[in-house]
Amino acid sequence: MRPFTILFRRLEKCSFYALALIATLRPLPIIAQSFCGPLTLVNFNGINGQYPVSGVTFDTQGNMYGTTAQGGPSFNPIGNNSLNYGLGTIWKYSTGGGLVSLFSFSGNTTPSNNGYRPLTPLVIDGQGNLYGTTYYGGNDFFPDNNHLGWGTIFQYSAAGQFSVLHEFSGPDGANPVGMLLDSKGNLWGTTWQGGLNWNPTLGNFGLGTIFESSGGTVTNPVLFSSTNGGGNIAAGLTSDGQGNYYGTTYEGGTNGFGTLFKYASATGQLTTLVNFNQTDGSVPAATVTLDGQGNVYGTTYQGGAHSSASNFCCGTVWKYSLSTGVLTTLVSFDGDSVPADGMFPMGGVTLDGQGNLYGTTEYGGAFGDGIVYEYSAAGVLSTLVTFSGPNGWNPEGNLVFDSTGNLYGITNQGGTSGYGTVFKLTPNTSGGTCGGITLSSLTLNPTTVSDGQPSTGTVTLSAAAPSGGSTVGLSSNSTFAIVPSSVTVPAGATSATFTVNTNNGFVLSNTAVTITATLGNSTVQANMTITPGSTVTVSSLTLNPTSVQGGSSSQGTVTLSAAAPSGGTVVSLSSKSSAASVPGSVTVAAGATSARFTVSTQTVTTTTTAVITATLGSSSAQASLTITSASTVSLSSLTLNPTSVSGGSSSTGTVTLSSSAPSGGAVVTLSSSNTSVATVPSSVTVSAGKTSATFSVSTKTVSSNTSVAISGTYGGATKSATLTVTSGRHH
Repeated sequence: MRPFTILFRRLEKCSFYALALIATLRPLPIIAQSFCGPLTLVNFNGINGQYPVSGVTFDTQGNMYGTTAQGGPSFNPIGNNSLNYGLGTIWKYSTGGGLVSLFSFSGNTTPSNNGYRPLTPLVIDGQGNLYGTTYYGGNDFFPDNNHLGWGTIFQYSAAGQFSVLHEFSGPDGANPVGMLLDSKGNLWGTTWQGGLNWNPTLGNFGLGTIFESSGGTVTNPVLFSSTNGGGNIAAGLTSDGQGNYYGTTYEGGTNGFGTLFKYASATGQLTTLVNFNQTDGSVPAATVTLDGQGNVYGTTYQGGAHSSASNFCCGTVWKYSLSTGVLTTLVSFDGDSVPADGMFPMGGVTLDGQGNLYGTTEYGGAFGDGIVYEYSAAGVLSTLVTFSGPNGWNPEGNLVFDSTGNLYGITNQGGTSGYGTVFKLTPNTSGGTCGGITLSSLTLNPTTVSDGQPSTGTVTLSAAAPSGGSTVGLSSNSTFAIVPSSVTVPAGATSATFTVNTNNGFVLSNTAVTITATLGNSTVQANMTITPGSTVTVSSLTLNPTSVQGGSSSQGTVTLSAAAPSGGTVVSLSSKSSAASVPGSVTVAAGATSARFTVSTQTVTTTTTAVITATLGSSSAQASLTITSASTVSLSSLTLNPTSVSGGSSSTGTVTLSSSAPSGGAVVTLSSSNTSVATVPSSVTVSAGKTSATFSVSTKTVSSNTSVAISGTYGGATKSATLTVTSGRHH
């Protein structure tokens, strides 16, 4: 099966994208341009449904209907089998009765093959019967063999009776993505794949179809192909009421980025109106909207003025004139402004009586969780809602008006359980700030900090927080400044503080940062500047000795490029081997340029190299420590010849082991009790297989005879010999 690209991009999160949206035209009220909210009406919890995808549908009594892609009474999220999450639900919501689950899909159990994952909006006829589709289920539903089926058309009657009207088989379409009712009661829709050249065995799944279901019989007036603009269909159709149907292909067309098409049912003529070219949009994934004045409106999920060959960001809103054939890009989303203007519109646009367009983007906004936007008749783009997780996440599907001008929609995820929400926006007829508590200010103190130093933020409300407190969402536009995801203003208080940490990087120049706070539909911002911290860096890291037997220790020294400033400089330490451990950091005292630390080792069975790293900001230094395995070889003796020398002369020392040195040799550590008189190298190596090695003892002139102890250590044994350094005077 060739999967719907957007739909299956997030399977690991078990969320599913809107495949088809509201496909019927209905009178829309004249409303205000600004809305308040969102008010969360439903928090899905798995048992009552999980991951709603499509928009909602209203009946004439004001009851709202919808579906969820997963969930239901069988919801039991244990293991990796997606069927454990339930196969989807049909639900009803009313003001007085709340949410009621009408039906839960069960795949191929009783009743058999009733569908899996309803992803398209429900449509309702004059008798109150609901119609919809499931993307999976029906024919070839054998999930144990990874066959999920080709989808179904179903009816849920006003009397509460569920029935499957059709099971797609491939040649007649596969995986339906949208459906509407015409004036004669026939169902028109589209399928993502299926149709021409259907042969799953050879990997040929077709490029989609337009289907009509009339009197229980499904026909395919259009079978998409590469020659008629096909490239899989990701959304349903929209009718002009005259027998003409408009829709988009997700890919295909002259440029491969999708098309806008018209199908005239009276003549059977399929016409490609637009070949998207990425700059004007790509991969449209939502149904289109007609304004009754000869214009078609829609969105593309990707493309636009900010896209390129390597960057598909971030989607568009467009208008197409049927009379002139001109496509106009109204919005190219970029998601770069703060609060961001949104990214990747999964749903289409909804038109009000004043010519204003309303829609959602799946991502973007101050928290990256999506927004509700308005594109006014005057050409102004504004953000009405910024989603933050608790109030929803990833809005999908078209927004829908009720008879009194309220806007409704769904979020695929988020809410109290994380499984999606149904939300409501109400017209802001007063034109001022929406009712309820809002944010009045956000301040930062100090507003300029050195890199690594914190600042304190304070959010202030317009009134005291209610019982339970008010949770304010927080975000930063820079990775150099880190804020918590939210701060709660306690009940009865008007403000709360939080910390802005700036220890996430090493800024090289003054860096401006914007912190954003959001509560409901109110947003405030504050700016701060992060200045470069000290220019002190790590210049070197040394270890002494550089080779130790496992269980012994070595002394590390970090050296800075300049004296540590007031308060000292903390240098981070790490080891790449479990055989060597270091403290997490070492502090170079103010005014000093170096500091020491201990490297502890564990016994090893073979010689091991441990790399020790010291890091300060973007600077670092490394040193290697050789850890040898435990051995019975030890230092047996240390001798000097001669044992007495005149100052300025030298003596030869010999270290002897108890047995032959192991592979890699034996490093004997040397020391002098008086280095101002006699000096030795830090170590001498007895070659593998040998039992002894020599070294030189250098002396300096002395005013009187002086005794110096020369010592050697290896294998846990230390041996010494005394060297007498004479003044060279004769009496």
